[in-house]
Amino acid sequence: NNKISNPQQQYSVDGTLKLVNTIEEFKTFDIDSALKSESSILWNDFVQGHTLENPQKLNRFYLLIFADLKKYIYYYWFAFPTFLVPTSFYLLNPVQSIGERFSTDEITAISKTLESNQLHVCCLHRQENLSFSIVSLKQAVEHLNDQPQSASKYIFIVNDPSTDPTHPGWPVRNLLTLLYYHLRSVEQLNIICWRERFRDGHQHVNHSLYLQLKPESISNIGGKSKDSGTIINKCRSTILENTFD
Repeated sequence: NNKISNPQQQYSVDGTLKLVNTIEEFKTFDIDSALKSESSILWNDFVQGHTLENPQKLNRFYLLIFADLKKYIYYYWFAFPTFLVPTSFYLLNPVQSIGERFSTDEITAISKTLESNQLHVCCLHRQENLSFSIVSLKQAVEHLNDQPQSASKYIFIVNDPSTDPTHPGWPVRNLLTLLYYHLRSVEQLNIICWRERFRDGHQHVNHSLYLQLKPESISNIGGKSKDSGTIINKCRSTILENTFD
């Protein structure tokens, strides 16, 4: 379920699942080579515009697994590639929660608009009378490149798994890298790092973060190989013996 607003907070992410046959193969696996391959897939989709057409390509994962069937131990290792370009982001204003930045009526309008969205990242176009409409990433980028002076009317929304009250999570960096690559001459970029909590059957979103940035074009990088950063979890294991009769 890719829906941006749902109580289960379930979203699809493409990636690679690698199963190995022995613990030795697991321990000696060429992690660097695997991550370079995943990063290359991600970057090529960014550069060629595939991610603008299909935002599900914004993020990828790599999952390495070994299952010890004799001892019922399950070993696994997760990684999530992201990019170190641009190296810094220029904020026009300090990071705010949307509760600080928008009125109650505006937040309600944004939430209502997102209920019909089926992707984990999209763009909202501000209409008259506190209303918003959803536009695709591709449409938004094309319009902003044609009319950069209209940037204040566009807000990019990305589901943010981070709980840090002042810093967004790694998927937001991937969105910024994508937009910085494709946008030209835009002086203002508005981002909402969308976060949802459900308590007693009620949705809470006011803690979502609002970023207002001045983009730095990175289109000159082209198809060259990128330095990539990777969110890597430590190798973990789960003992399943007690779950069997």
